[in-house]
Amino acid sequence: MKAVFYRIGPEKYDPNTGSMTATEAVVGSKMCSIYDLSSTERITLLGRMDVKGLTLHHQGHVIAADAVLVGSKRYWVRSSRSLNHKASYVLEEAKS
Repeated sequence: MKAVFYRIGPEKYDPNTGSMTATEAVVGSKMCSIYDLSSTERITLLGRMDVKGLTLHHQGHVIAADAVLVGSKRYWVRSSRSLNHKASYVLEEAKS
C-alpha cells in the first residue's frame, strides 16, 4: 500500500482568519508493508490500548517525517529505525 510522508513545519499567523495555522510539506511517498499492532504491542509500544497502531516497513533509508497518510487516515510517527536498508516505523492513529 502507498504511504505519504509529511513533515509538520512551524505555525504561521493567518491574518484572514486571525489564528495560527500549521504548515505541512510532503516529504515523499513509498510503497510499504503495513501491519496492525496486537493488543500487547500497543500497550508496550504506545502505552495505551485505546488507539490504533501500525507498523510500516519499506526498502531504503528512514524518511524524516512527523506524520504518515495511509489510505485516508493520518498517523503520527512514534518511532523509526533503519536496519540493512529496510526502514521501520511505529505509527499511532491521529485523533481528529
